[in-house]
Amino acid sequence: MKRNRLLIICLSISFFVSILTSSCTSGLNDRQKLFLDYAKLEDKYHGTGYYHNFDLYDVNTKAPVYMDSAFNIARFKTKLLKNFKLIDNGGEFTADFGGLELQYPHQLVMIKNENGTVSTKLSVFVPDKYYKFSVDKDDLGKSIMKDSVEVTLLDMTNDGATLMIENKGMRQSYDYTYDNVDKKDFSEKEKYKEPKLPGYHNYLFIGEQVDSPNMPTTSNKDNLIKKDFSRLAITLSNEKGKTLESKGDINDFRHYLWYRNNDMPYPELTANYADIKQKYKELDEDTLHKFHPIYIVTLRASGKVGKVDFFLRSDKGHIETIDIGDVITQKKENQSTVIPQNEILPIANITKDNMGKLLKINCTTVSGKLNEPDQILIYASLPHSYNARSMSISFSDIKLIGDAKDTTAVNESEDGDDYFDVGYNNQGSNLSAIKFSPNQQIAKKVVGKIAVDVAYYYDKTFTLHNLPKWIKIDKDGTTLSFYNNEPALLTLVEFLVFGKGSATIPMDILVQKYDDATKLLTNKYATKVNQITIRFKKTDSGLSEEIPFELDIPQAKKEDKN
Repeated sequence: MKRNRLLIICLSISFFVSILTSSCTSGLNDRQKLFLDYAKLEDKYHGTGYYHNFDLYDVNTKAPVYMDSAFNIARFKTKLLKNFKLIDNGGEFTADFGGLELQYPHQLVMIKNENGTVSTKLSVFVPDKYYKFSVDKDDLGKSIMKDSVEVTLLDMTNDGATLMIENKGMRQSYDYTYDNVDKKDFSEKEKYKEPKLPGYHNYLFIGEQVDSPNMPTTSNKDNLIKKDFSRLAITLSNEKGKTLESKGDINDFRHYLWYRNNDMPYPELTANYADIKQKYKELDEDTLHKFHPIYIVTLRASGKVGKVDFFLRSDKGHIETIDIGDVITQKKENQSTVIPQNEILPIANITKDNMGKLLKINCTTVSGKLNEPDQILIYASLPHSYNARSMSISFSDIKLIGDAKDTTAVNESEDGDDYFDVGYNNQGSNLSAIKFSPNQQIAKKVVGKIAVDVAYYYDKTFTLHNLPKWIKIDKDGTTLSFYNNEPALLTLVEFLVFGKGSATIPMDILVQKYDDATKLLTNKYATKVNQITIRFKKTDSGLSEEIPFELDIPQAKKEDKN
């Protein structure tokens, strides 16, 4: 390992350890501040870490594709009738739409006929309208109303956002959250009945997590395949408008405020939840305690958040029914397994000269479980790139420095990568972290060393006119083959095939076959091959550096301990 004694990184971290003061709330009224206090209390209850305010490099993902503007039910029907397949999995059916994507609630009703065919009908709920809108830090405290849905930005940190979303398109009974003496709804309670037709049925979400856009829940029982979707999709984007890897939780405010005040395993939080319950006053005076649901949504991203993006579909719409007819089922083995391809990451062969500028090193304090003292968290990262797949970042010689310049070695530490589980696989990512206890010492600084090892890569791009002899393409231009034991492939790490018009997202592999005996690999694509990029690893070069660092440790204020 080479030492670079001249490269010393000394970072002064601004104070953001307090979850109640780490972000701006000046644009909020008292009611909105109460919702934000509740969100931060829930974060503490679950230990989810939505308010650490991490300083991260962006990890982008594919922007969601909403097909509403181009969707035409007549064209969809024509293509579906031509491509539809019904797969018999031994008593249970699955549907193959032949590559067609349907982003709306729908259900497939299947009735077996005596001749072995299956009478099949598809019902689709088609929304009347859709709405695209965004909010940023300038919209703090402002309410936006779209199609009976009110969205308010309560908070935006470096890597996250908190929202209050009220569904004014429905009323839901919260009578159970009141004491017996205050209960008002004495009407006969009916069991929930599954809707017979697809639709949103006034609901915004299908679960308590912020799912990827257009991600359905599927039920398959009693010859009925049903797919439900959330009406409202939420994503985070960076300041350049590119979609960030993110995750989020959806919290039914009234329900969980009642639940926490009636079943609290952490006595130290009892007074906090009781205080919020006492302060919260209903603006709605419904006598039966049927209110518009209020959801507190917390989101975290891998990167710096610029905007929160929304896509809302109308609850109003109509049902389209497509009679597919009597279908002959196929066996499961007849299905083709598509191998999807993602946008290729750029190569970033980081050098000794720019390592000091690119390497981010940060220190903060984190509270793990309740009733445990705060720990010190150090995290370091480099820009997200292809090189990160085999990158290694490690820490050594960690020491704490006190007021009197007294030094204490940190002999025990734990992996801290779990704090960054948004878009990171924690194995060879562009980020690494450790956490450790200050051991009762009032430390002001932490010093140590970071070892970074980065592999180098390079690309070779070919057109159909200059392909290597070992790559063969059939006459139709959609089928490619080569022998996997070809000497030229010893350092190959990626084989990327592009169609016309795209140079960043490779084509999906529709069918892949491999002959173990001859090592012949054959890939089938949907359209003609236009370009091939082969990525190789440089075996004779790379970067290995050890970098000293010195960081200030954020100091908690007295009010932060309350």
